[in-house]
Amino acid sequence: MIGEAIRDGVVIGMLLGLDEGRPLVVFAGNPSAQAVPARSLVRFGPEDIGAELALLFEDGDPGRPLVIGRIVSPMPEGLLNAMSMREISDLFAFMENPPAR
Repeated sequence: MIGEAIRDGVVIGMLLGLDEGRPLVVFAGNPSAQAVPARSLVRFGPEDIGAELALLFEDGDPGRPLVIGRIVSPMPEGLLNAMSMREISDLFAFMENPPAR
């Protein structure tokens, strides 16, 4: 497991793509270097790629994300296209563990 947030609350992630309609998501603490296939309560189309999502995890397992909704204030348009998978992963890692002030 990757932390209390996975077990005890909603995690914010991002829709990176679709695989035959199934959402592919990334999130802070993702144990995989690739997007993870997710189950969803929401239907998505290609126009939704790059959207921020609210995720829960079945049995607290980060390999079994469940999309419970789409965040209505999306990332700035074009940001996803300008970022590599590594940069997106680094962004989520930073969001999970910001530097101490």
